Amino acid sequence: MLQSHRRWVNRNVKRERCMKSRRVSPLWYRTPYVAILLSVAAFAVFCMFETAGKEGAAAYAESAPTVYEAVLKGKTCKYEESSQSLNCEYTVGTGLHFVIEGLGQRDTGITFLKSSADEDFFASLGLLHGCVIVARGKKGEGIADVPEFAFVSPRNGKVYKSWEECQDGW
Repeated sequence: MLQSHRRWVNRNVKRERCMKSRRVSPLWYRTPYVAILLSVAAFAVFCMFETAGKEGAAAYAESAPTVYEAVLKGKTCKYEESSQSLNCEYTVGTGLHFVIEGLGQRDTGITFLKSSADEDFFASLGLLHGCVIVARGKKGEGIADVPEFAFVSPRNGKVYKSWEECQDGW
C-alpha cells in the first residue's frame, strides 16, 4: 500500500517537472497587458449594461401606477333606470376585468370576467371583509418593493387602500 502511494507521488512529481520544463504558454500569459485590457473592457461593458437595466427598471417603476391608482383609473359606473341599480365595471391592466352589479343592495353580484395571476393584475374575494382584493400578477411583479393591494367595496363601489377601510366604508 505504501509503495503504491510512493509510486503515484513520484509519477505526479515527474509530470509536474515535465510541465514546468515546457516553454509553451498561452497568449494572455505571454502578454499581460492584453489580459488586463480585456478584463477592464469586459468589466466596463458589464457595468454599462447593469446600470442601464437598473435605470430602465427604476424609470418604469416610477411611471407605473400603484394598484390603487390603476383600479381607480379602470372604474366606470352606470345607473340603470330599469332595475334602479348602480353597476360598476372595473378594467385594470390587461389581465383583470370584473363587474359589480346592484351596488349596496342585498342581492349585489360580483362577476369576474377575466382574472389571471399570470397577467399584470388579478382579483379575489375576501370573505372576512367582503371586498374584492386587487393585486399585481406575475407580469406586474418587481414594480413595487412591497406587495400592494386595492380593495373594492361591493356596498358602494369605492376603491380603498386597506381592507379595514373597505369593510367600514359606506
